[in-house]
Amino acid sequence: MPGEPRNVTVQDVTEESLFVWWQDPIERKQCVLGYQVGHFPILSLRKSSVGGWYHEELFELDPCTNYSITVSALSKTGIMGPSSMVKTMTDESAPQPVIDVTVDGTATDRLHVSWLPTGHCNGNFRICYHDTLNSDELCQDVDATDITLTGLDPCMHYTIYVSSMSPGGLIGKRTKVEGSTLDVVPGEPENLRITSITETCMSYEYDAPASNSQCSLEHEVDVVNIDAPHRAKSRTSDPFAFGTECSLDGCTNYKFKVRSVSPSSGFTSNWVSTTNKTDIGIPGEVRTLKTDLATQDTIVISWFIPIQNSRCVITYTVSWTDDHGMMNSMLVPPPGPNEDQNEITAELLGLDACSHYAISVIARNSNGDDSTPVTIDANTVC
Repeated sequence: MPGEPRNVTVQDVTEESLFVWWQDPIERKQCVLGYQVGHFPILSLRKSSVGGWYHEELFELDPCTNYSITVSALSKTGIMGPSSMVKTMTDESAPQPVIDVTVDGTATDRLHVSWLPTGHCNGNFRICYHDTLNSDELCQDVDATDITLTGLDPCMHYTIYVSSMSPGGLIGKRTKVEGSTLDVVPGEPENLRITSITETCMSYEYDAPASNSQCSLEHEVDVVNIDAPHRAKSRTSDPFAFGTECSLDGCTNYKFKVRSVSPSSGFTSNWVSTTNKTDIGIPGEVRTLKTDLATQDTIVISWFIPIQNSRCVITYTVSWTDDHGMMNSMLVPPPGPNEDQNEITAELLGLDACSHYAISVIARNSNGDDSTPVTIDANTVC
């Protein structure tokens, strides 16, 4: 039986391979047929030497792993001699990405992150994160497989990266995950103001809330016709701090109301409001002009106020002309500002019996602008 191989050493170690070197045993060297080099489960047989030294490359090893390597001489009759052992560790490599990363967002100011490591060379773990408003990352190193990120802002979406670090500081590929903190009630919009006014449109602006502005990614806008509160309100959900509301009535008071809405839970702030009046517009035509009554010397007519810019009307002019070309007119006031009246009546007095009359009605605003006339024909009785 051969003796124990001499001077077993390890050289050229990498993260996945190494070389084992040794020399013949002193005892019964002539009995050696070859050598068996083993590190479980690999065995190899080496028979030739270079300058009195034998060597064997071991490969497909795992990084960051301790190996016990044995070298034994094999006799010509198949008897294995005593083993010589050497211990070594393969070099580090960047760890594999972590898996099963989860984020638990059940609070307004913290997120709990957990993960599972894979492969070899896992030492500490590095967690980096940033929110949607800032691209600068904050990073922490931990020696556990979970962490609670604290001191976060409510209503905020966070991008989180988790990577494994080798004991020597090599960092593996990052695994990305996202999560959001819970909502809180946002602050009220500030400095709501009307920036431009026409007869049909108003533009408005407002500033972000002083508190929890990140929780007011949307804003709810109500436009209320104060002069006709029974009319439907216009409501929009707008992420911008400005806007224009059109299809308004001229000469009409409107209240603009704005409140903040949180992104996920729909929490709302208190309303803030401002009031203003649209400009003067040209009235539309009166509607449904008709004769209600005719006698020998009187005709009673009625009409409905215009749909467009009815509140800009300061007077209605009623004109009538007989078959001889004789024309007369009268002024009829509009309903008062507090009167919810749409229909207006006028009496044409002192007419001739058995006569035909062409009657027209126009609406006039304070600038002297008239609507298009609306005309009907009527006859007094005989």
